[in-house]
Amino acid sequence: MERKIYLIFADRVDTVCEIKGYIRGTEDEAQAYCLELNKNTEDRPEEFVWMELPQLSIHEIWKTTMPAGFTTVPKTAEKWGVTKAHVYNLCKEGRIPGVIYANDHWCIPEDAEKPSAKKQTDFLNATEAAKKWGIYKESVSWLCTEGEIPGAERIGQVWRIPKDAVNPLEGYIMISQLARQWGMNRINVSEYCLEGRIPGAKRVGRNWYVPANAEKPMDIRTNRKDGYTSPTKLAEKWGTSRNFVCKACREGRIPGAEFIDGYWHIPEDAVRPLRATKSANRRSEQKTSYLSATEAAEKWGTSPMFVKKAARNGVIPGAINNGRGWQIPEDAVYPGSDGTRRK
Repeated sequence: MERKIYLIFADRVDTVCEIKGYIRGTEDEAQAYCLELNKNTEDRPEEFVWMELPQLSIHEIWKTTMPAGFTTVPKTAEKWGVTKAHVYNLCKEGRIPGVIYANDHWCIPEDAEKPSAKKQTDFLNATEAAKKWGIYKESVSWLCTEGEIPGAERIGQVWRIPKDAVNPLEGYIMISQLARQWGMNRINVSEYCLEGRIPGAKRVGRNWYVPANAEKPMDIRTNRKDGYTSPTKLAEKWGTSRNFVCKACREGRIPGAEFIDGYWHIPEDAVRPLRATKSANRRSEQKTSYLSATEAAEKWGTSPMFVKKAARNGVIPGAINNGRGWQIPEDAVYPGSDGTRRK
């Protein structure tokens, strides 16, 4: 019969139940142990019962006492005549049958035999499997958790993977290897995977894996459709700035311009639009049809102060103040010619 772990506790009526301990054995042995305890409880309102204990439940009900049938790492090291570090390594490698890891403690069966000095070669840990398959250790742990590796077993904090297990990512390579093949940055390859531009890309945990025969996607920053060019090249052709070209594209002033995957595709035969907008046209009109106070003073042979004073007094018809200075119409007449000059 299979040996399991059973929890022995007192089922009290008036108080909270008391945990007596643990026993490792068969169901009949657990029942016999409870009957032996109940013989000495005739004068107390309690009865010891047993319950099968799953391995993970030890974390929740762990007490200071070691489960029955188990011993600690220091005692096992003293018994075998080895160091505690050696016993810890044996537990992590899964070389001690029946070992349990609960609440940051290793519980070793009392009847466990000392493993041979030769390391068990039928199983690999996550680090060894990752090195063998050429993938990340975190990816191996994720595959084991998802059940992608048949026969993988977790003992404590360590995964035991059969040595003959097949790599679930056979035919895939890491994006760092692909980046070296393509002469690109690893981050750019990750962006290609997120955008779905690499067919067959697979995400395992936090890492991306791509088919070994994947083809490099077209870089739309340098390779555009036939008959189209980039804003930078078009700006050099027109003798202007790249910002002017991009702004004209956003405003729809360049017919045929397309925005694809974050980049502008502009026809090579596109005609340069006019730079001036409505506000710029107004400013250009004001600049061509109006003179500043200094320009008007030079034209009339007087001082700028006289021109400003005349404009404030309303002597110069059509003069306006735009907040930055006085604007004098080009066809304005010299204020002193009609005798309206003021001192």
